Formats: sequence, C-alpha cells, structure tokens
Amino acid sequence: AYIYDWDGSAWQETKLIASDGAAVDVFGTNVSISNDRIIMGAPGDDDNGLASGSVYVYEWNGSTWVETKLIASDGASGDQYGRSVCVSGDRIIIGAADDDDNGALSGSAYIYDWDGSDWQETKLIASDGATGHRYGKGVAVSGNRVVVGARGDSNQGSFSGSAYIYDWDGSAWQET
Repeated sequence: AYIYDWDGSAWQETKLIASDGAAVDVFGTNVSISNDRIIMGAPGDDDNGLASGSVYVYEWNGSTWVETKLIASDGASGDQYGRSVCVSGDRIIIGAADDDDNGALSGSAYIYDWDGSDWQETKLIASDGATGHRYGKGVAVSGNRVVVGARGDSNQGSFSGSAYIYDWDGSAWQET
C-alpha cells in the first residue's frame, strides 16, 4: 500500500508492506485512515488457518510507521477477517463475513478499542443472523456508533440485504 503526504510543494510517497507478508494474503484489500493511524486488511492471511485473515495497524510515531498485527481471537479457516475495515480515532471495526458462528457464511464483526497500551476486542454477531447473511461484508465506525452490513440477509426477498447499527451505551453495544 502506498501513502502520499503533501510536504507543501510535492507529494511524498511511502510504501508499506506487511512485515510477515506472504503470497495470497491480499494485503491492502481494504484500507482506512484516521489521523496518524492506517489499517489494512489481509483477508487471505493464514495465521488462524487458511484464509482466516488479519489486519495491520500502522501508526505514525513522528519519524516512521509502526506496525501492529491484529488477528481474531477465535479466527478459523475461511473467515476472511479483514475483508472490510474502518478506523475512527481509537476504535477499529473489522468484518469477517465468512465466519460461521450463526451458520455457514453468516459472518461476524470485531470492534477494537485502544486502552492506551493494547487493543481490546469485542465480537459482534447479528441477533438474527443466519446461513449466508455475510454479516460483516461492509463495516463503518464513527465515534460511539458502528454499522455492519449483511448483504445476504433476505428479510425483504432474496439477498435484499440489511444493516445493523450499534451504539455504545457506556457498558455494551446496543443493536438496532
């Protein structure tokens, strides 16, 4: 992935590559940036099994980009964690649309909050999730609100899709 910074007269290019990258990791499939933090999905990474996925967080320390790698605590082969990503400040949301917690390809999403020293993980699954919903195919975060798309949900006909909105109430994520 390439980062371009304006120095006042020209764009300066920096290339980022995963420190442990391998063939078919598909690093950079999705990217998101918030201030001096960039996240990049690598849904083909194999740390938790074939195509379990991972996400790389890069933070600017004033002179270089420092890498941290995230993998799902319960990741499994084929989850493709990192197929969708979004960052806002100290909060990250990562989709794993091929996770199987509510049936094959039902999907899940992971929220990470920075506590000052480490990323704290919370896993979300749809309250009415089912086989083929692909919950987590699209994700977004802004402040204390996250949105998770489920393109395969069929409430209004085959693959009509749906979106789940979650608000942080101070102690838990509340689903709408």
